[in-house]
Amino acid sequence: MIFFDQISKTLAGKYYFSVCNNFGVFGLVTGGFPVYLGVLLVVAYAIFVERRKLALMGLAFIFAGGLSNIIDRLLIGCVRDFIKILNFPIFNLADVFITFGVVLAIFSLVKNKK
Repeated sequence: MIFFDQISKTLAGKYYFSVCNNFGVFGLVTGGFPVYLGVLLVVAYAIFVERRKLALMGLAFIFAGGLSNIIDRLLIGCVRDFIKILNFPIFNLADVFITFGVVLAIFSLVKNKK
């Protein structure tokens, strides 16, 4: 997942377009690097203690997307976004992975409550 996100960002910047995002997921969340790193560490811990397969898959997507965006922040100074759909904020594959992971994790919690 990290590989595909980094390659897509590189190709988009070279052949399409990309913007530099200094915020969080979909350009909507603020907080700064320490907050993003802290969240990533919490997700990493959750991966080690979680036993439900669906929740683990969701956490893995969240971790991979978050790590890929942190790689951008460390190497480039911002996150490269390049996917534009209608009036929705510009985003990247890592944001898609994070969102999909959150949906899977929530679905796992709801499924296990029944």
